Amino acid sequence: MNKSKQIITLGLGSLMALSGLNSCNDDNETPDFAAVSDVYMQKITVDDQEKYAPVFYVYANRNLKEVSVTAPGDEEKTYTLEKNGENSNLFVWNPTDEDFTTEKTEEGDYTFTITSSKDELLEGIDKLKEDEIDAITIDKFDYDASTHSFDISWNEIEDAKVYVVKIITKEDKDQLYISTGLDENSLEFDEQTYGWSQNIEVPEGTECILEVYAYHFEDQKNPSWYDIQMECIDSREFNW
Repeated sequence: MNKSKQIITLGLGSLMALSGLNSCNDDNETPDFAAVSDVYMQKITVDDQEKYAPVFYVYANRNLKEVSVTAPGDEEKTYTLEKNGENSNLFVWNPTDEDFTTEKTEEGDYTFTITSSKDELLEGIDKLKEDEIDAITIDKFDYDASTHSFDISWNEIEDAKVYVVKIITKEDKDQLYISTGLDENSLEFDEQTYGWSQNIEVPEGTECILEVYAYHFEDQKNPSWYDIQMECIDSREFNW
């Protein structure tokens, strides 16, 4: 099995460990309302066409009531973010199939308006750059259903700082597996590998999706999960 090392702590959940959101000036004082926010491009390939859509998220040290984002440009398109599951501290906007276009997501300043459950207001700006990386393509996908073992590889992408492999159920989008951050463009793993969810039973024959992600960060020397520039995705469907 390939032993790819972990580059950086994986996933939006790492935001919850940000000391800047949870600290306060004095042990007896309530910390000021604070949040981190990000806009980045997501790129997929459909029928040999590269398509783009934005992704937005906000994580705060308070329960959130409302979050919206206004895009740059004359149209000033507004996006309304929604609570991420049961987590009222994290609001997201993820694109659907209809949101992807062949035009790159507009670069420039995106304005975030963030309201806490106590009606505290924050406004901030995150800049989306025009940088992008090549699309990711899975070129090898071997799956043994009897042992639930995988042997996969994908194209090596210049300026992709880290790769991530996920498995979800097709219907409910339950996350079954997530890898650490990978610096190699291949992975072998099975049911004994670290990263599987422990509380989900998957009936035989369940339709699943394996996804491979490539990430490019705004600052490649000091990558941060709350300063993503682009996320590229390719996937394969299979039956458990």
